[in-house]
Amino acid sequence: MFADTVLKGKVFTSNRAALRADAAAIKDGTFVYVGDAQGVEEFIGPDTEVLESGDGMFMPGFCDAHMHFSSGAGQFAYEIDIVGLETVDQYIDTIREYVEKNPGREFYKGMGWDNAVFENEGKTQTKELLDAVCPDVPMLIGSYDGHSYWVNSKCLEKAGIGLGFVSKEAGTIVLDPETQEPTGLVRDWAMNDVFRAIRPYTVEEFKKATLPLQDDLIAVGLTNIYEPILRDEETAQMALEELDIEHKLKLKVTSGFYCKPESETLEKIDRCAKVRDSYHGDHYQCNNIKFVLDGVIESGTAYLKDEYTDKPGFTGKPNCTPEAYNEMVKYAKEQGFQVHVHAIGDAAISMALDGFEYAQATDPVEDWRPTITHLQVMSDEDIDRFAVLKGIAAANPTWHFKDPVCYESLEHAQLGDRAESEYPLGKFWDRGMVVTTATDFPVSNPDPMEGLEVGVTRCAPGDVSEETLLDANQRVSVEDMICAGTINGAYQNFLEDRIGSIEVGKDADFVLMDRDITAIDPHTIHEAQCLMTVIDGKVMYKKEVEA
Repeated sequence: MFADTVLKGKVFTSNRAALRADAAAIKDGTFVYVGDAQGVEEFIGPDTEVLESGDGMFMPGFCDAHMHFSSGAGQFAYEIDIVGLETVDQYIDTIREYVEKNPGREFYKGMGWDNAVFENEGKTQTKELLDAVCPDVPMLIGSYDGHSYWVNSKCLEKAGIGLGFVSKEAGTIVLDPETQEPTGLVRDWAMNDVFRAIRPYTVEEFKKATLPLQDDLIAVGLTNIYEPILRDEETAQMALEELDIEHKLKLKVTSGFYCKPESETLEKIDRCAKVRDSYHGDHYQCNNIKFVLDGVIESGTAYLKDEYTDKPGFTGKPNCTPEAYNEMVKYAKEQGFQVHVHAIGDAAISMALDGFEYAQATDPVEDWRPTITHLQVMSDEDIDRFAVLKGIAAANPTWHFKDPVCYESLEHAQLGDRAESEYPLGKFWDRGMVVTTATDFPVSNPDPMEGLEVGVTRCAPGDVSEETLLDANQRVSVEDMICAGTINGAYQNFLEDRIGSIEVGKDADFVLMDRDITAIDPHTIHEAQCLMTVIDGKVMYKKEVEA
């Protein structure tokens, strides 16, 4: 049997039994040989394409184990981008310029402001700032972390939010302390109240937005992603299904439904199960339930065991009662769902683990794979519990350093000494846990090389001086970080028998990097570039060679 394609040179397999190989062969989109250079020769025929790694390295395609694909697509296609701007004036100027260039919209959305920018300037996110730019139609500008929205007066008016309004959501409509009027700032799931002022994107709008973003993700080496929340649930779900049916969904996508124990009943999970069971595609599956137990440290909405350093007596609070969460987790497990839990604070993480234990107390499932993501402040005791439960830690290594913008002004100011040991990573490997890597895109850059480097160095990308070092004891090897971003991500999505490593019988999903990232200065890993991305044996991206 002659192969369609043969790989020669450096091959990192992510197969723990044999991490490296010298060659691989592909037939009909599947790896049929992985091993030494001599053994692959019999697969080379007159029509076989032979690819050489040169100075680079072949690797499995990468998995982002927690990214907001659909909402990110809508954001980049239709919304105002203020990510990375450094002052409030820059935010306002950019928003004004966008409105002037795009008149007549029925609403304006945007994303990217940073709590630290307002905090450092001593300013607040008020409706009046946006009213001066856009007084006539609703405007909603989200924080870069997706946990707060800054809106104008027209948005509040159209959503029916005024003096005396009480949100039923697990979040906060921030009020002026003197007038008790809404200021224009909403935290966490109170954002659902202001979303009533606008319509969701249509199926066609989502499809149109998804395709260019998909190409961008493939170009950095991603072949498999997990989307934890379909924010516009029906239209985003239908868009992904239709793209898969039309063979336009190149990425292998697993998505999840968002369930709110604070306001929804078990019937929501029954509805999710019907949608899950109605479609089984080649590149798309929807088999997860996502729970959000708390908010984020930066906005003071994370749920902690001990008080916030800058707010004596205040620990934050969970989004729901433990009892409601426990019952919903148990029922989700009984209905065949894996669960994926957002938990930032140590109290929220303990609550998440309590729910896992409760769900497994009767009729335990051996291969359930419950997952917690973000994991910013966590006790060693709970890491031990997590390991016993065989849970998956969906880490965000892109954040695992002392960010000069927000570490001192927000994280250390609110956590005190706890900030020095935030974002554990190496401890998970020490306990033998499965760790996956995620960017929470569009919160962070989706390029897997950036997070991979930070997981190894615990410093900002390229910080050779290591001034941004956060807890050197939590550093992880390059090889472990690659496995976290490939085979472990596939495992989280129950796809490890099909993808995630370069092994005989698996789909030929792989990338060619321009260098061997296991043999270079770790502080330069973020500079590595993807030269080629292949999915099912077909080239989906090839970097243009500069003349």
